[in-house]
Amino acid sequence: MNEHAQVPENMRLSVIARIEAGCLGPEGDSHIEPFCRYANKAFFGVNKNVVDWFIIPRTESKAPEFEYQIQKRRLSDEKTDKYLEMLGTSLADFEQDLNNRICDVIEQYMERYS
Repeated sequence: MNEHAQVPENMRLSVIARIEAGCLGPEGDSHIEPFCRYANKAFFGVNKNVVDWFIIPRTESKAPEFEYQIQKRRLSDEKTDKYLEMLGTSLADFEQDLNNRICDVIEQYMERYS
């Protein structure tokens, strides 16, 4: 993604990332809420001119792992991909980067708090 990209605040992409407690090990249920607070702080500055991050627990298995919205309207994968292409990346690359960042934040959290 173009690091210098900027969009009007009302056109920022809201990214909702749902994290399963199991990602935090066998005691993940006791860590998931504090982890999400930690992750939201860690993601705060990432692409902040184009993305608003919402890292939340995945409490419903049917809920998608990632959800994308603009102005609280859910975007299809196709529309999300088109939006991201205007910013110099694809949905597949964006999600790969997002997964890598989440793994890094999980490692940092576990090193600090477990």
